[in-house]
Amino acid sequence: MHVSGIVRPGDDIELIVKLIKNNEQTLPFSLKTGSVFDMSMSSKPSVFLIEEGQVALYRKADDKLILHFQPPFPFGITMSSSHTKNYYMVCESDIRASILNKEHFFANISDNQAWMSILNIVTYLIDVAEQQHHRNYLVTNTYDIIKLCISQIWTLPEEQRNSISIYDYVLSRYQISRSSITKVMKSLNEGGYISTKRAILKSVYFLPEKY
Repeated sequence: MHVSGIVRPGDDIELIVKLIKNNEQTLPFSLKTGSVFDMSMSSKPSVFLIEEGQVALYRKADDKLILHFQPPFPFGITMSSSHTKNYYMVCESDIRASILNKEHFFANISDNQAWMSILNIVTYLIDVAEQQHHRNYLVTNTYDIIKLCISQIWTLPEEQRNSISIYDYVLSRYQISRSSITKVMKSLNEGGYISTKRAILKSVYFLPEKY
């Protein structure tokens, strides 16, 4: 998850990743680009470790994107079943992952006194969700939405950025028409504020405060 101003708890994530990977009960699996992974389909409550690849978390209620995971990242590390009932994951690239039954996971956490690391990761997720909610609250019109999305895309690594359609990025997050996106992008391109090619963002020079 690329989030400005919020520090990713790297050491805590690394510790939990090692505990999962070193557990004898952990099973590896892989999924192809475009695969949809519904965690509620797992036969037992489990922890999922995303080791490689780009994975996005979507809300079931409206199929809106909530956040991206920056691997490695452990998902489902609390006793709450909310993540399985309310969300699903989409593979935006081929992924390599592992799955571990929660019973074995929590026994491992207790044995290694790693509860503080769990707390730090959960706190990080809360901060990410709060920041996302705050950003969404501040966008009040179509231009603000598109401006925010363009700014977020531009912060991504070039390889990832070049694979993202601005339309897909905006529509996956907000209720907005394609024609509205086209109108704003056309104006920004013609005004020399941005440069796009086939809806791929190539350059950002300056985004005006108002449209």
